[in-house]
Amino acid sequence: MFYDVKHTRFSSLYLYFDDKDHLRAITFSEPKSLIYGKNSASESLKKQLDEYFLGKRKSFEVKIIIDNASSFQKRVWETLLEIPYGDVKTYKWLSKKIDLNHAYRAVGIALNMNPIPIIIPCHRIIKSDGSIGGYSGGIGMKRFLIELERTKQKN
Repeated sequence: MFYDVKHTRFSSLYLYFDDKDHLRAITFSEPKSLIYGKNSASESLKKQLDEYFLGKRKSFEVKIIIDNASSFQKRVWETLLEIPYGDVKTYKWLSKKIDLNHAYRAVGIALNMNPIPIIIPCHRIIKSDGSIGGYSGGIGMKRFLIELERTKQKN
């Protein structure tokens, strides 16, 4: 396993890949124990992220493997992929969508455990009162992503 870095104007994204070109994680802080590297898969994802941040890409083409996740977490993350670019939904909507009407906190915990933010768009979930909620990259990054998608969706 190795990591590559995608620097953006807002944050640095650390992209974790295995030796079979599978994306394993994206974090907002530099790893301490992995070796820096790059390959065609990491270069492709960095290009796709450039396109995303320019509003020219609404989804990603990357092979993903997620280990050590519960079936509940996987169901939550798969449902996030159904939320259209530029749209936001609530924790309540998400818990109803997975047929667990009052599991808002469990949904929030699953979102917090999302190993691949941006690609699996947990930033598209907000609180029922319209407030932003939490995000692994920080609230400022979440606001930035929501506004980026809303602005680019209109264009």
